[in-house]
Amino acid sequence: MRFRPACPLLLAVLVAAPAAATSCRRPAYDRDDGRRWFGTSERVFVGELVDTRDTPAARAPNGDALEAISVGGDAPSVGGYFRVEESFKGAVDPRPIRIAASLRKGRRYLVFAREEAGELRADGYCTRFVLPLDGDDPLRDAARDLLGGLRALPAAGSGGEFHVYLRDERQAPVAAELRFESPTHAFPLHTDAQGHGQLDAVPDGSYRLVTAAPAGYRYGCVPECAMLAVHDRGLDEYTLRKLPGATLRVRLVDVAGMALALPAQFDLFHEDGTRSGPLGTSSASYEIGGDARDAERGYVVPGRYRLALVLPEFSVDGMLAKTTRVTHRFDGGGAAADAPVLDVSEGDNIAQFRLPATLQPIRVRLRFAGEAFYPALRTVALHRLVGREAGAYAEDALFDVGQLGDGADGVSLRLVPGQALRYSLPGYDIDGEHDARVLAPTADADIELLVRKR
Repeated sequence: MRFRPACPLLLAVLVAAPAAATSCRRPAYDRDDGRRWFGTSERVFVGELVDTRDTPAARAPNGDALEAISVGGDAPSVGGYFRVEESFKGAVDPRPIRIAASLRKGRRYLVFAREEAGELRADGYCTRFVLPLDGDDPLRDAARDLLGGLRALPAAGSGGEFHVYLRDERQAPVAAELRFESPTHAFPLHTDAQGHGQLDAVPDGSYRLVTAAPAGYRYGCVPECAMLAVHDRGLDEYTLRKLPGATLRVRLVDVAGMALALPAQFDLFHEDGTRSGPLGTSSASYEIGGDARDAERGYVVPGRYRLALVLPEFSVDGMLAKTTRVTHRFDGGGAAADAPVLDVSEGDNIAQFRLPATLQPIRVRLRFAGEAFYPALRTVALHRLVGREAGAYAEDALFDVGQLGDGADGVSLRLVPGQALRYSLPGYDIDGEHDARVLAPTADADIELLVRKR
């Protein structure tokens, strides 16, 4: 319920002093943002800035003053006072509100303040929670539009708007019948073919999803959350995921059983030889990181599988590399039918993949020679390619390689035979090729590439 006080009220607020130009881009708004922020805010009001003051300097444990540093374009704070003209939520509070914005005296603002660590704040994201209502600020019209939406809010106690977006492990929409419960309320929700479900008057409270996922799967939310909060007169949106019930990490080892920190792509096959798909998803890597011994977790439906290493071949078209053919090598180097079977159960699983003797890692030393690089272009784009399906490819960015330049020692790399390196140096020819090239060494090698300015 909003009120218009009979006499102006003064509210202490912290605002940012005018700052030097920053790289922050002012955000765009849509009308629904007002309801999104209203629900999670402790105080929402319109007020005129009438005064400012400096805030006490932050101090280290030894008493020394700490320098205020701008982060992400948000300026350090100073204290200020607003004359509250129209309040939409929360009682007038004598506590200051921290606002990272360059506010101007005499201007009117729409303020969304949240409670955080015992104080009221409206800073962050380049001042997006403090919007100008007058003056020549380019956000003025968007702020007035949000204000119009606040003035049209439903009555207090009418419930909140609740949206759910359900996606699978590949981000495809999922249609489903879901049910949510709190200690005092319960309601069903249908997600359509676009994976979207909506209810308009859900009672304020915290809810949990009680619907069981199909066999071999589980439901989760992004980011992880135990409960889904619905705020009265607010708009709350959640992305839910229907994920396979198991995760699988792969440890790549050599013939001696030693773990190898090499990027690699893997495919899973069912026992009957049909391909299940790549290990991992469009949002979860299925390569082994260069400094991590295990691959990131890939989502897998519990079951029995065989694991295969993917070795792609590439062609280059201009600056693009394309996967032209993919070869699968099974654990131990034998035929698919002879490869070990993995029993993947619900929860976290770890599999070991033994690199065949014919595919033991090779060492490659790479450097560039020839004309001196123009200083602004001295960094060569160097990537280790780990192919994906459908003609695409994955790049493991290796170096900001000034050390590859003329007179430097170069860089030593380890590859699985059949993997490739892609490099480019805009404005120069490398071994007679324009801009980009893919190199696929098959044995230990010292490679010197001749650079000439085009």
